[in-house]
Amino acid sequence: QLPSSRELEALRLDHAVGLELRELLETHPGVETASVRVQLKSEKTPAVAAIVVARPGSTIEEQGLTDLLRRAVPSVDPARI
Repeated sequence: QLPSSRELEALRLDHAVGLELRELLETHPGVETASVRVQLKSEKTPAVAAIVVARPGSTIEEQGLTDLLRRAVPSVDPARI
């Protein structure tokens, strides 16, 4: 069965938000590259998961990246990052 138009729109939005958050994470001076997954369709509060690769010789604190994402997406429950 094909997804409904509503499900397709939710997937498109998830992808677009993920790309924006990846670009945001990659502005961090210690981040070489990032991959982000956002789930918006099943709940009102989005969940964000990210994999981040540090620049050689850099140290990245998880809290700093979490704070960066929270500022960008205030609707994200801190427990869901």
